[in-house]
Amino acid sequence: PRFYPVMDYARGIREIMDEYGLTQEEAAKSIGRSRPYVANALRLLKLPENVQKLVEEKQLSAGHARAIAGLSGSALQQEAAEKAVSEGWSVRQMEKICVETEKKPKRSPIALA
Repeated sequence: PRFYPVMDYARGIREIMDEYGLTQEEAAKSIGRSRPYVANALRLLKLPENVQKLVEEKQLSAGHARAIAGLSGSALQQEAAEKAVSEGWSVRQMEKICVETEKKPKRSPIALA
C-alpha cells in the first residue's frame, strides 16, 4: 500500500465529503476505511495550524496529534505539542498527559510532565 502524509489525507477526506456531500460513514465506505478512522482524520484538521505543521514535518505523529486534539483550547494544544516535541514524549506519554490535563483543566501539560 502507498502511505500518504496524514494531514494531506485528512484534507483529501474533507474535500471529498464537501464536494459530494458525504457523511463520515459514506466517505469511509468510499475510501475503504472505518468511520472512526475518518472521524479521527478529520479531528486533526481542527488543530491549530502550527500543530498541523509539526505533524506535516513529522515532528509529531498522528497518534500524538489525536491525543492533543482531545485537549480544550488551541493555546493548550499548542503548548502540549511544543512540549511533546521538545521533551520527546511517546504517544502513550502524550495520551496520559492529555487525559490528566483534561481532568484538571487549570494545569498545563508542562506542570504534569
